[in-house]
Amino acid sequence: VVPRPRLETPAVPLGERLAWRVDELAAMCGVSRSALYAEIQQGRLRASRIGRSGLIVTREQWSAFVGRAEVPRHLAAAGGAR
Repeated sequence: VVPRPRLETPAVPLGERLAWRVDELAAMCGVSRSALYAEIQQGRLRASRIGRSGLIVTREQWSAFVGRAEVPRHLAAAGGAR
């Protein structure tokens, strides 16, 4: 039996991925994992289950969540409103 060559997976920068694990998204956004899990539990942030225990958030799910999120007053006053 001839061993099959392993396929090399190219490293994709976090910001260019189509989906992130919850811990990756938390690190990228500067929030805690528990805050994201709370949003998922409350149904405000959708996530997809991968395998038995892994959750990922797709770019579309994240965009929908951010699009629904309220802009804090101090950001809106500073011109950060959409």
